[in-house]
Amino acid sequence: MEHKFFTEKLRLENEAEQRITQLAERAHNEAIVQLDDASRSVFKENIRLNEALSYHMKEVEELRRVTVTLAEENHSLALHKETCELMMRDSVSQLKEQREKVSELKGKVVVLEQALARMAGEFERETREVQQQVLVSTESGRIEMEKMQKVLAMREREMNRVKRLARGIVEQRTEMEKFFQEALLEVKQEIHASRRQYKQAALQMYQQQMSMARIGQQDYPRIRTFNKSHHSTNCIYTEQEDAEKWADLNHTKVDISELTWEQKEKVLRLLFAKMNGIKT
Repeated sequence: MEHKFFTEKLRLENEAEQRITQLAERAHNEAIVQLDDASRSVFKENIRLNEALSYHMKEVEELRRVTVTLAEENHSLALHKETCELMMRDSVSQLKEQREKVSELKGKVVVLEQALARMAGEFERETREVQQQVLVSTESGRIEMEKMQKVLAMREREMNRVKRLARGIVEQRTEMEKFFQEALLEVKQEIHASRRQYKQAALQMYQQQMSMARIGQQDYPRIRTFNKSHHSTNCIYTEQEDAEKWADLNHTKVDISELTWEQKEKVLRLLFAKMNGIKT
């Protein structure tokens, strides 16, 4: 679009120069044919040429203003693109870390299942040994064998119950982790959308205030920056970072609906860390 405006600007300037040349040549020819009316014709033609030149100069100036505006918009879009790329890299890093944690938990589940299988094998072996001893024992031994079988049956039922509980705990933990990961992803998307919308609205308001100040309808606003800068005292990213601050999160009773998206993300991360036994 910017190249199109530059092309149009050059075309208008060339047309103005050609028009002036044509008018000068025609005036010269008419002066030769009509010498008596030469002075009056030249005066009128000069007036018309000055008006035409003034009109074309205004168009050229307008094209210059449009060019400056497009350059500013292009710079703003470049900043927005850089911000989006940084956010995407952050999200990919977090997703990779979560996948590694899930893989680690799956490894622990495999180890637990192997341990349970070994215990079951040992119970079966002990059962066979007891049964073999009972077969060669006396009547008292048979009674003792029955008692032992009851104990073994009880232990086997307890072992099966432990297996079911362990499997249920693992499944519930997996579902909870999936829920927290989906919730964190959704909150992260909401944060990105909210910050993008806030930045666009703030930029539009700042540009509107600057335009009104230029025409004298109000005072100039404080200088405000819309890209990350450590030296700026009025940066939009500082306001967005303030939304994440929250002192004494562990001992404060709050209504979840009153939290910002950044604070909701902090709450989810704290719960996820506690669930995994990580000190915060």
